[in-house]
Amino acid sequence: MADGCADCAAVQTQVVLDGKRLCDRCADRRVAGRTGWPELPDPPAPQVVVGPDGRTHTMRIRLHRAPTGVAAEAVELGCDPGEGHQVRVIGGPDVDVPMLVEQLRLQVRDEIGTAYLEPNPLPTGMAAARPRGSRPAGLGR
Repeated sequence: MADGCADCAAVQTQVVLDGKRLCDRCADRRVAGRTGWPELPDPPAPQVVVGPDGRTHTMRIRLHRAPTGVAAEAVELGCDPGEGHQVRVIGGPDVDVPMLVEQLRLQVRDEIGTAYLEPNPLPTGMAAARPRGSRPAGLGR
């Protein structure tokens, strides 16, 4: 398969229909043409959320068709694949898309705003693994 969307040459493609790589917009246009569903609106601007640690997280919002309806997905920008936050909500084929996007925004805010881990009060590293009074190997007595 060639790089880029087969219909418009957009660089970012995540959908394959009829053996052709397509961007979300072109894939939705094809699905809407075959099903009679209205085309999805353009996705909103990225959402910026500050986590409890003070770090800023910029979330790209993607709207696309899923096998069961419409998916709204937020993926953190600037992270390696499989890293960073990713949140998805799915509605039926006739879902109110602005309501679905608002639900996604609220869920993103809640997920990023929640600290799931607490700092470890115990010592860490190699020093924590040695019994008290022992010296690291090779230092003699």
